[in-house]
Amino acid sequence: RRVHGIVKDKEHSRFQRTGSDLIHTVDIDLASALTGYVVDIKTLDDRILHIPITDIVCPGYVKTIPFEGMPLPDNAAKSGDLHINFNIIFPRQLKADQREILRQTLLPGQN
Repeated sequence: RRVHGIVKDKEHSRFQRTGSDLIHTVDIDLASALTGYVVDIKTLDDRILHIPITDIVCPGYVKTIPFEGMPLPDNAAKSGDLHINFNIIFPRQLKADQREILRQTLLPGQN
């Protein structure tokens, strides 16, 4: 006799799972995306990871933290990776002087 069953992962409020990798999405404002940010992530085992983001975060940017995913099924001593996706929050409006400062900073020499 054989017993068949289906194992289904329970949804998690902070992580999605792809194999042994975990995916976490962070909301980040535009200023932090351009100038740097520290992402604090509470892991499944209740540790807090402080991940400095020093690159410019553009749409589609993913920060990968090796070995912070789920244990590998064939070797529990090794783990998958944690992938951090970013949802960049743009300001809804800017004042004229803010627009001009951005224009001068991001587009020097252009009128």
